[in-house]
Amino acid sequence: MGGPDGRERSGLDEMLDLLGMPAADGSAAAMAQPTVRRIRSGESLFLEGGRANSICVVRRGSFKVFRTDEDGYEQVFAFVTRGEMLGCDALRGDRHLMAAAALEDASVLSLSLADFFALAQGMPSFHRGAMRAVSNAMIDLTRLSDMMAAVASEVRLARFLVHLSRRSSDHGQPADHLHLRMTRRDIGSYLGVAHETISRSFGALADAGVNLELISTSE
Repeated sequence: MGGPDGRERSGLDEMLDLLGMPAADGSAAAMAQPTVRRIRSGESLFLEGGRANSICVVRRGSFKVFRTDEDGYEQVFAFVTRGEMLGCDALRGDRHLMAAAALEDASVLSLSLADFFALAQGMPSFHRGAMRAVSNAMIDLTRLSDMMAAVASEVRLARFLVHLSRRSSDHGQPADHLHLRMTRRDIGSYLGVAHETISRSFGALADAGVNLELISTSE
């Protein structure tokens, strides 16, 4: 599909747009082009301990990032959606420290590590966009600490929903209509409470007059 200037839109242009950066000029676009990967709901984008050889930007759908304990318990560390990066642990080692799985049918733009570093060195706008995405991921970890600081599960859940609402607004979507693709079990793991507690907390927030329209998945 062509861009506003009439030229063909490239995969790199789309990646830059997702990162909030202007389109590439012809010379930069010739350096590297991302590939599109499509992942069905429930499928893994990469596995914990798997070889780390690419960086991805979400173009559609959402993912959970998690680790699995020896007893099989999944500890969720992040929920990642459109315009956000996945696989940043590839920047420090050759193995993924966590896994990422699609919460719905999704797609990503994927760059090999060699292409990622080439663009980061040769294209300032790509470097700024990538650094901003990494910075946003670090800020999300800070927000998680704020959520976990609350003793009451209802407060943790409320802070989580406010965070999702703000992120939805930042992406140009309604802030008062949240479609929760993750399960209550995923939310409970992320917030450090039992999933049964999450179900009760949803009810408590509704009784308190919280009027966000929520479309949540099952247990």
